[in-house]
Amino acid sequence: MFQLISAQLVTEYLKFESDRCTWLRPTSLDHLLQIKQAYPECRLVTGNTEIGIEVKFQKRHFKVMVSPALVEELREVVITEHGIQLGASVTLSDMETHLRRAVDTMPEEKTRVFSGFLEMLRWFAGHQIRNVASLGGNVMNASPISDLNPLLMACNAEIEFAAAGQGHRRVKLDMDFFRGYKKTRMRSSEVLVSVTVPFSAENIYFGSFKQANRKEDDISILNSGMWLELDETGCHVRDIRLAFGGMSFNTVLACKTMEALRGRRWDNSLLECACSQSFLPADLPLPPGAPGGMIAYRRTLTLSFFFRFYLSVLQKLQQRQILGDELPVRQESGCRPLERGPSQGCQLYTTATGVRSQQDTIGRPLVHRAALKQCTGEALFMDDVPLTEGELFLGLVTSKRAHARLLSVDLSTAREMPGVIDVIDYTHVPLLNEWETLELVFATDKVSHEGQVIAAVVAETHAQAQRAAHCVKVTYEDLEPVVTIKDAIARKCFYPIDIKVDTGDVSSGLAQCQHTVTGEMSVSAQEHLYLEPHGCIVYPRDGEELEVIATTQSPTQMQKALMRVLGMPAHKIVVKVKRLGGGFGGKETRNVGVLLPAAVAAIKTNRPVRAVLDRDEDMRLTGTRHPAYVTYKIGFNSEGKILALDADLYLNMGHSVDLSPAVLETALLGIDSSYNIKNFRVNGHLCLTNLTSCTAFRGFGGPQAIIMAENWVTHVAEYLGMSQEEVRERNFYKDGDTIPCGQMLKSCNVRRCWEDCIANSQFDSRLQEVNEFNRKNRWKKRGLAVTPLKYGLAFLLQSMNQGGALIQVYTDGSVLLAHGGTEMGQGLHTKLIQVVSRELDIPVSSVHVSETSTSTVPNTGPTAASMSSDLYGAAVLDACKTITERLAPYRQAQPKGTLKQWAHAAHQDKVCLSATGFYKLENVSLDWSRKVNTPFSYFSFGAACSEVEIDCLTGDHQERGGGQLACSEVEIDCLTGDHQVLRTDIVMDVGQTLNPAIDVGQIEGAFIQGYGLMMLEKFSVSPSGVHLSTGPGTYKIPSFANIPQVMNVALLKNSKNPRAIYSSKGVGEPPLCLATSVLMATRKAIKAARQDSGLSGFFQLDTPATPDKIRLACADHLCSQFLEDDRMDKNSPWFVTL
Repeated sequence: MFQLISAQLVTEYLKFESDRCTWLRPTSLDHLLQIKQAYPECRLVTGNTEIGIEVKFQKRHFKVMVSPALVEELREVVITEHGIQLGASVTLSDMETHLRRAVDTMPEEKTRVFSGFLEMLRWFAGHQIRNVASLGGNVMNASPISDLNPLLMACNAEIEFAAAGQGHRRVKLDMDFFRGYKKTRMRSSEVLVSVTVPFSAENIYFGSFKQANRKEDDISILNSGMWLELDETGCHVRDIRLAFGGMSFNTVLACKTMEALRGRRWDNSLLECACSQSFLPADLPLPPGAPGGMIAYRRTLTLSFFFRFYLSVLQKLQQRQILGDELPVRQESGCRPLERGPSQGCQLYTTATGVRSQQDTIGRPLVHRAALKQCTGEALFMDDVPLTEGELFLGLVTSKRAHARLLSVDLSTAREMPGVIDVIDYTHVPLLNEWETLELVFATDKVSHEGQVIAAVVAETHAQAQRAAHCVKVTYEDLEPVVTIKDAIARKCFYPIDIKVDTGDVSSGLAQCQHTVTGEMSVSAQEHLYLEPHGCIVYPRDGEELEVIATTQSPTQMQKALMRVLGMPAHKIVVKVKRLGGGFGGKETRNVGVLLPAAVAAIKTNRPVRAVLDRDEDMRLTGTRHPAYVTYKIGFNSEGKILALDADLYLNMGHSVDLSPAVLETALLGIDSSYNIKNFRVNGHLCLTNLTSCTAFRGFGGPQAIIMAENWVTHVAEYLGMSQEEVRERNFYKDGDTIPCGQMLKSCNVRRCWEDCIANSQFDSRLQEVNEFNRKNRWKKRGLAVTPLKYGLAFLLQSMNQGGALIQVYTDGSVLLAHGGTEMGQGLHTKLIQVVSRELDIPVSSVHVSETSTSTVPNTGPTAASMSSDLYGAAVLDACKTITERLAPYRQAQPKGTLKQWAHAAHQDKVCLSATGFYKLENVSLDWSRKVNTPFSYFSFGAACSEVEIDCLTGDHQERGGGQLACSEVEIDCLTGDHQVLRTDIVMDVGQTLNPAIDVGQIEGAFIQGYGLMMLEKFSVSPSGVHLSTGPGTYKIPSFANIPQVMNVALLKNSKNPRAIYSSKGVGEPPLCLATSVLMATRKAIKAARQDSGLSGFFQLDTPATPDKIRLACADHLCSQFLEDDRMDKNSPWFVTL
């Protein structure tokens, strides 16, 4: 019976109604047209890929929505004499299939247009989107950056409309098709029925072009379709259509240029005509501050795309022997974009030799204990916890302004909405409305950043809570915001902190140097973008207790915040964490922004309250990595030895303190990187701005500092005309040297890592190959670079250098382990289980970690700073020793017994089988008033070599590289700015690894996250402080195509560390900094392109080095005419450099 009903539902007309919306599913075209006539404002929905966004994020409401899924005429694909007619509901995946079949079975000259569409569809979103998104939806959405509309306009595609009682009409998708932003020629009663993509012919050529920040699954910055018909000679232009998206409020044709090129011979004079100021630049203007920004880059791309089309057609004509002149070999690289092969790599490490028993897994590649559960979806995260009876949901009311006074907050409409139980604000906080300096639970009379919490709605469902929160009316009086570091410097908006690293005599050292250079550099923000957003469930319990499940790296800190705000003692607040879906530092402190309002609501209603942030809320509310800016003066001799440095480092801290002083301290202590500079002074400054408070992020200030150090070493090398690697080697630390804070380096392995990396990556031979490649190619360039790493490990706040654990042995021989760290995918639980397994000589299957809770291990520090294995591993070891001592008599009595037998016997003798463990890190200290400090327990070292290829026309890049030394080889496309990493070789010093599988995984993941910081992840904020990056649609992290094509990781052999458990070293954060090898390799590739344009000397390359920066840095004749646009755009930008 159920199957019969289901079958009927698949094919029958459906109608669903609610008080908000009517959903209709007709079964024929006639029925659909009748519905459209009756409801002309209805929206047709196929894949819901655009309307879903409008409903969720733009809060749009459509009263009538219609699914055309069963309308057969809209799903048909027909081959006609003119081309392929595709029904409007045909999915993009099906479109791809039909076009591919045509290309494979028809003559090449007939399917050139289809091949252009296939190239564009290759980069259109992802497979999941293409499987549901329709051709008609893409056309009628009429987005100015639609990937398909420029192609349809260029090939003069035919559009078929139909309306009830009016029949069918056909129009061309031409310049008149779009009537404004997201408006077309379709009448309100009409429905799009089909789109016909025409065949090509022998003298017709077609090109499709797309440029995005990320190659895979990213929206276009600019796209284009170019259609060319040559005359019967094959030499002169009979007709040409050049369509562009991303240059206006709709897709446009370059009409003046098209007219000027008709009748011209396809040669260099035609190219010069098209690219001259009177044509393509005149056809495609962009005013300063235009939506999307990047004015100079987008205008440059219009010429780069045409240049690539010109070269590709020229090459085909020469292959057909129509044009006599051969395309110069150096120019051939401009014909094609970067192409990527499959990824490969190797992991090189030595497994442990001194194992104690067959069950001892220390030093072996044990699989992460939750890996299978997480891969199958069985692992439970916070929001997977089943609902309890009476549980409510929280919706936050947040500020839409970065800096403003609150004139009024009208909660009345929200209170009356369906399902709303209560609305709370600062007046309902039991004790204190402030949980940290400048951090409020609810705003009172002023807001200091966009996304600041003003009030919260408590409702019976998540949707009801969100809907009601959106209906709260807030009246603002805008105040001038401070957004960027340079804003703060100009207005002297600094947090009062006075710290610096200062050693030697900097003034005298600079005065005596043979050479000095000055410079500056910016490192932008980075969003954590963990898979699991922030959330919590707060349960009021009997006895005025609270039980909390939260997405936090620091349960004790959440406990303390609740104590402060609610006025409750710690012993009545239990905070639990099962596992986190990523953290990266973003969950160290910022969970309070959602936890505290939820707790206030739970107390007020006396019911459980669940609060889970949507992704856009999370990105507005929780903060990023600290943007950084440095100005420097550096002195050196002619041999490349750096003798003195004087610098000022500024961090954008956002609107509150959070962890910013500690981040600044970490940055200052690591800004020397691997280089021994005797006269060294860096002053630290924290800038107060109207951004969400910046917070901890993997590396904690270290990556920004190391990027800057590598930048000024490169500045020295380029000034002297030396290689980067030569200058680096001449300034390395060695054993016994002291770093600027006064700590002596022991077991300094930076040169060992460097030499291993140079050897593993075949650096010398590959450098010759790179130089030869650059000599032969004008529009593709490669760069190969090696960078070293020195990274200190310890918490700078000394009270945090401690850890606790609890071990409970049961009489069946199983062990329950609890410790103060949280599991967020980094494998901490797995490593600690291995410690228990070794010390108690039991299989890892006998040890279990249930959760982290303040009720089992109290007063814990955050899981951060790459110290958790050190601290909690030693605490677990301490607890195991206690258990071992208690069981010693029973082991002696039964030497061949099992833990089950020993535990049972001990229990019978009333011996306690539960033990706590504790560890505190000794001999570390930091006092900024002293010249000699020991802030770090030990240092991690490494090197990486990366090879990168860039597309000089677009700015795209591709990576190839190597090293805790890293060697990277990068290829760039000089026409686009695209790049790819061809190879990376990494050598990392992790001491004696506890688990090489997890450590190598951490190295690889950290490196790619660092790559995102340095090359890809653009966090955009408007000049008024409003977030433009609010989710994965507008903020791109590395994807599969960003992984180096070859990635080799080796763990340094024979490294020991007496300062940590089993001679291991922390591994979570240091490898992230090795991605500097990609940045430096990219610099080398750009430098090669600049040399072809007659440019020399140092140039500034801020991070992230996105395609726009790479392309404009290549500085050739195509982009030079738009430099004034770049300067003008900086006066009224769409987004700002933080």
